[in-house]
Amino acid sequence: MRILLVDDEPAALRHLQTVVEFTGVQCEVVGTAENGAQAIELVDRLMPDVVITDMKMPVIDGIAFALMLKDNHPHVLTAVVSGYQEFEYLQGAIKSGVADYLLKPVGIEQMKSLLMAFSEKVASSYNAKRLTILNELRLGAVVSESDLSKYFHSGNIYAVILRRGGIVSRLSPRDRNDEVVPIYIEGYLNLHGRDENEAIIVALEQPVLVGYNSWSGAYSTIVRLDSPIDIRDFSGVCKLLYAALESFIVIGQSMDVSISPIDKLPPVYNYEFDNLARVEHYMSSAQNEKLKHALVDSFAQWEQEARSAIWVESALNRLFSISLKHASPQNSENVFYAIQEAVLSAQSCGELMAAAWALLERVLQIPEIKPQRIDSQLFFERIKKHIETNFAEPLSIQTICSMFGISQTYANKLFRKYSDATFTEFLTRHRMEKAKEYLMQRPKIPVKDVAQMVGYSDQFYFSKVFRLATGIPPSEYKC
Repeated sequence: MRILLVDDEPAALRHLQTVVEFTGVQCEVVGTAENGAQAIELVDRLMPDVVITDMKMPVIDGIAFALMLKDNHPHVLTAVVSGYQEFEYLQGAIKSGVADYLLKPVGIEQMKSLLMAFSEKVASSYNAKRLTILNELRLGAVVSESDLSKYFHSGNIYAVILRRGGIVSRLSPRDRNDEVVPIYIEGYLNLHGRDENEAIIVALEQPVLVGYNSWSGAYSTIVRLDSPIDIRDFSGVCKLLYAALESFIVIGQSMDVSISPIDKLPPVYNYEFDNLARVEHYMSSAQNEKLKHALVDSFAQWEQEARSAIWVESALNRLFSISLKHASPQNSENVFYAIQEAVLSAQSCGELMAAAWALLERVLQIPEIKPQRIDSQLFFERIKKHIETNFAEPLSIQTICSMFGISQTYANKLFRKYSDATFTEFLTRHRMEKAKEYLMQRPKIPVKDVAQMVGYSDQFYFSKVFRLATGIPPSEYKC
């Protein structure tokens, strides 16, 4: 906080400066003036945040000076120093836009109280101005060097982009959902993203410390720059962060990625749909059950390879472009919009696979396929492998059934026959084994991190399940 002191008496000026220094409030006296005319000149040159001025001065008195500040520098907070006998002057000063006053003789506690109140207002004003500047820079506008140096002293910032859930809608604008709480991280500069599920977080002095638990959401993606960047490059950095986000959002998986401002990002649309020829053959020959199995295999492969959401959407667009060759026009309306909405809202690959199949059934008018009854160890091993590969993601019996095209009743029969456990027991048992491995390999790892690594968003629930499984809490197991 930058302070200008104004008083026509040198001794009074020295006293005010000493009192300010003894308050312990983080601030700097950037200049002193002996009258209002001189003070106006210094305000223009030194750009203080606060002016503390005596009420009665020659040339330009305190009230006239306050009026000039109000007209020409409305952001500057002004406090006047007044004696008890100057109450009428004090009333005039308040009408002139003075923010506060000090009564003579000015003591340390009185000054400290005023400076602390002003400090909060200045910090709030600075942050509001910083957000305005950042938004202007993001849009490519030119910001004056004086503003950049005043509000971003070092000239460098740290930036992170956060996204809750899936990719941003692109085919048509979505109405903002007022029921969804926008992302906001306390203690940082928060810039709105392209919708309520996205934000760019900026810090001035040190890297942004934010993780998955900083806001609610089923899964989330964090892309952070590994080094500070020049504030003047913010527009280009935002483009880089948006592009990186497109590359790293994986449906159902929380990701935390650190990139360099000079990194080359992987191509977003470089997809290869290995099963495409086979899928097209099944479509044209109406082999619907084989078509569904091919789609299941593709989704399982994409999930295992952690394909990005935009990649999966591109692959689905290609698939449905082919399906439209075999569809009647009335079944083809809004297909690509439906694909985008499914990718955006899906919380897992299994959920997206179910939505894609339902859409394919509509487009191709596929009759309902009865749940398959493949009672074999080999088929169960496919399900088992999928769970063991994706145990850290939000799995449920419903997503497993959707992905493998079986009913819940039949799925439970398979688990009881080949694993002597229900689906939930099998998943929990595997997660607990992996948790024990992590705790033994890394004894100092926080319990909340282990919980997230094995698919639990609530560390207290994870600890309860772990204790039931092992007889001891995870904090003791790793010792």
